[in-house]
Amino acid sequence: MAQNPRDRRGDQPVGLAPDAPPYVSPAAGAGASRPVRPGGPGPETMFAPRPEGGSAPAAVSALTFLAGIWLIMAPFALNYQNLGPGFDGYWNDVVIGAAIALVALVRMASPYRSAAVGVVNIGLGAWLILAPFTLGYNLGADAMAATWNDIIVGVIVIVLATISAVLGRRGQRADRTGKADR
Repeated sequence: MAQNPRDRRGDQPVGLAPDAPPYVSPAAGAGASRPVRPGGPGPETMFAPRPEGGSAPAAVSALTFLAGIWLIMAPFALNYQNLGPGFDGYWNDVVIGAAIALVALVRMASPYRSAAVGVVNIGLGAWLILAPFTLGYNLGADAMAATWNDIIVGVIVIVLATISAVLGRRGQRADRTGKADR
């Protein structure tokens, strides 16, 4: 006869320390409270704002996300139709805008664990500044709006991504040392 894993411990699975909090089954429903193990981060600490400006990297990444969304919409809003004989600036802005927005979402979701990922947006911002000249779409009749849009959004993305990365690194250091840098 097989031993039941819950024998002699009531609601506790075998292998847990006797002082561990009671086990709550996932099938118990949304109203059941799920105890947190001692020593582990609880919901009150996982989502609490960090001292010394803890949500700043996420806020800056949100602005970067908006810049990415603008870049996706810019070909429609600014009517990029005739950008010259080179690569189509329309698709460059849509693809790079989507990449910027995606990286910014990752940074917003986990601003301190993904500080190095923010460097990708610095590179994408630099590419936006160079793209009109490198791809040759700065020669057409509608190229002026596309060129200036890419340069301005590129500078904005570089500045915001740099600020977000610096703030994220400071937060990582503060986590390791137990105090915030100033």
